[in-house]
Amino acid sequence: MQSVEKPTSEELLEAVKAFLGDKKQETYEAAIRTLLQVLEDNKSVMVPIHKTSVGSKDAYNVPSTLSASNGKWYYIVYTSEREIPVGRADVMTYMPLRSMFRLVGSTADCGGICLDPWDRDGLFVPSEYIRSLLDELN
Repeated sequence: MQSVEKPTSEELLEAVKAFLGDKKQETYEAAIRTLLQVLEDNKSVMVPIHKTSVGSKDAYNVPSTLSASNGKWYYIVYTSEREIPVGRADVMTYMPLRSMFRLVGSTADCGGICLDPWDRDGLFVPSEYIRSLLDELN
């Protein structure tokens, strides 16, 4: 398992930070291109999970989500342990980005993913973009 102090992808960490520091179309597109590279390289991202028993008598783990101002909900993804807000009670796990994207694509009403939320609103990637990125690889 990868050391949790290290980012899952230094390039993705830097691209997301660049966007969050200067929210322009150019920095967003650069972050999306980097996300595609992480996908192609089959790298993992950090995902907070929690236990639930919705629809089952047994508890099981699910990725954590957040609700956005547009009324949609998004899976939460972190680029490194340093980006996780202090005090978050979620358990963290590594998940291949490809698996996260497939989950988004197969989950009805999911808005997409949000990378490094909370401090600076995060980088939102709509499910339509995710489907396009997956199509590029196939």
